[in-house]
Amino acid sequence: MQGLTFRCKPGAADALSRHGPISQGKRAGQAGGKAMQNLIVGHEAWLPRASPPPGIAFAREEGRIDVAEFIAVIRQSGLNRPVDDTERMATMLANSNLVVTARLADASRRLVGVARSVTDFAYCCYLSDLCVERERQRQGIGLALIAETKRIVGPGSMVLLLSAPAAMEYYPRTGMETVENGFTIRRDPA
Repeated sequence: MQGLTFRCKPGAADALSRHGPISQGKRAGQAGGKAMQNLIVGHEAWLPRASPPPGIAFAREEGRIDVAEFIAVIRQSGLNRPVDDTERMATMLANSNLVVTARLADASRRLVGVARSVTDFAYCCYLSDLCVERERQRQGIGLALIAETKRIVGPGSMVLLLSAPAAMEYYPRTGMETVENGFTIRRDPA
C-alpha cells in the first residue's frame, strides 16, 4: 500500500494513521502558530528510504563491530557518549540486539555511520545511537539508517529515539513524529 501525502499539525496524524500508511507534507510550515511536521507514517512508507546512498553499504553487525571502530565513528559524529570509557562502550555494543552499520562500499570498508538499537522485533525498538561522521552528514546516510532499522523491526514495531539537543531540528525533517508523552529516570552522572 502506498502512503498518502498531505500536511497537518503535529499529532493530527495519530487517528488517521490507524487507517494505513500516511506520508505527510513535503516541507515544514506553520499552521495556527504551530510548526507542521513532515510525518511518514506506516511501515510501507518507510521502505523506499531504507537504501544506502551510492558508495555506502549497510550491514547488520550486532556482536561483530569492533568497539574501537564504534568509538571512532561516535567521536567523528559529535554524538555525546562515554567514549573515554571503553568498557562501558563495549557493554553498550554487547547488549544491543540490532546494530546497523554504514560502511564505505570500497576495499577499506571503513565505518562511517551506525544505528544501534535495543528491540524485541515485535512491538518496540529503542534506537539509542544514530551517528554519521561529520564529513558524511547531509548525504542521506542517517535517514537511510533510520529507515533500515524500521524495515528490519517490521510493521508491528514502533521506533523510538531520544534526540541529542543539537539534533532536535533534524529528526522532524526525516519524517519521524515528535512525541511529548515520554518519561525518564536519568542515569547517575559519571
